[in-house]
This record gives sequence, structure tokens and C-alpha cells, in this order.
Amino acid sequence: MATADPTTLYDEGCTQGKEDANALVVLDFGMPAYDATSGQYGSHTFAANNPFASIAAITSAAQSYLGGFSACRVGSEALALAVGTSNYPGSDNQAQGTVTSQHGAAWAGMIDTLVTYVENQGAAAYETVYGADDIEPGWGLAQYARNWVDGYHQNATASLVDYGSADNCPTGQGGSCANGWTQDDEYYVAFGSGPSAPMPEIYDTGGIMAAQWYNISLYGYLKYGKAIRFSGPMTQYAACACGNGTNSPQRGYEELYADLNADSRTAQTPPYITDITWEN
Repeated sequence: MATADPTTLYDEGCTQGKEDANALVVLDFGMPAYDATSGQYGSHTFAANNPFASIAAITSAAQSYLGGFSACRVGSEALALAVGTSNYPGSDNQAQGTVTSQHGAAWAGMIDTLVTYVENQGAAAYETVYGADDIEPGWGLAQYARNWVDGYHQNATASLVDYGSADNCPTGQGGSCANGWTQDDEYYVAFGSGPSAPMPEIYDTGGIMAAQWYNISLYGYLKYGKAIRFSGPMTQYAACACGNGTNSPQRGYEELYADLNADSRTAQTPPYITDITWEN
């Protein structure tokens, strides 16, 4: 998101409401941040120079999106709205930055506020709110991401959507990922830490990303007795326009589905297909 302007978000929610289709929408507000002057947590958005948006501003923006969807909804469609940040700490991937349990707790408080808003608007039958985090091993150490998700889950009632990657993770059992991460770390932040509905990035047409996430799910089944239940894949076809090297949303889904359902221990039918765009 390049803006937290309520009018812009209302219009986007309205547009989604007119689609007459069930959807999981991720509003990605960028890397976690803390403004020392105001004493507020928030994020650095994707606008020029990455301006700060406070939790209060993001809450207002998300409420406007939900309001727009509700006002313009034309059928029986339902919206799952995931409001997201990331584990990106800045240019130094060994730093913690604001990827902390305190930021996770603040994000959780915002999501619970949005859940209450939906209930008060009488929209709970067709609107659901999730927390969300683009968690990528290449962006920071595993312990920092674990801290953030712990802070979130200890303070939230809503599920968390990890829409991140599994950088350099193995396509079998065993081995390490980028930045010293393990399959256990990936399983934990995506699913094992609390109520979750992960939507991992599956945009490489080589099939490696789907194989990585199948093996992370299988790892969870073998060690903890519980395979990951995925919401679906996240692709970047519209945002990237990379041509043949990037999965279409349908192809990303097919790759993940095929790997998961080739094994009865991980078999499932994820309900959503989501693609990244840069609409604002």
C-alpha cells in the first residue's frame, strides 16, 4: 500500500464488493516501524520515501475498505481482509529493527479493533479480519520473526496470514534455509505458533517454491502431527509482469495443489488464489 487514505481505501473496498466473488484480500502496509516522536507503532508504506503510517491511520484505512465492501456488495460474497506488515528490518538483515514482540502485540490490538468494528457493523456474517505478515528468511533472523508472531498470537483473537517465502529452504526433509532459518522456523511462524491461514509465495515457474512449502508442511506433520492448512498461494503476476518466469495465479495454485495432494499426509484443497498488484 502506498497510502492509508480512507477515501482511497473505501473506493477499493467498494470495487471488490462489486466483484460478486468470495475473496481473501491482503492490504500490505510495508515494513514495521515505530515513531519515537509520537510514541506510535505502525509501518513504512510503499509511497516515495516510505512515509510512516501509524496503527491508528492503518485502522481507519482498513475500516474504510471494509465499509466500502459492505456498501457495494451486490450478492452473497464474503471478504476475508488480511492487514499486513513484514519482517523486513531495513537494509541490514542481521538487525532486528522493529520486528519485535511489542510491534506484533500492537498489530494484534489493531486487528482485534477491526474484528470488533465488523461485529458492530453487523457484517460478521460476510466479513472476516486477519492479521498478516510477509515473512521472508532473507530479510532477517528467525528469532526476530518468531518474536513478532509470538507477540501477535499472545494478544490476538484473529488468525495470522503469513504471505511470505521460504528462501533457500530445501525441497526435501532436512537442511537449512537462508539466514540460518530451518524448516522448523518456517513451520512455526507460518502455522505452528497459533491460529493461522498461511498464503505462501509461489511465483517461480520452476516449481521450487511449491516443493519447499510442501516439505515444510510435511515436516510439521512428521514432527508435530499436523500438516499446514494453506489458504492458497500468493503470486506476483500482475505486479511483476515478468513473463514466462513468473506463475500466473492459476499456475501457482496448480503447483501448490499438485505437490500437497501427491501425499495423503498433506492433501487439501486451499480455498483462495491471490495475486499481488500495485493499485495504489
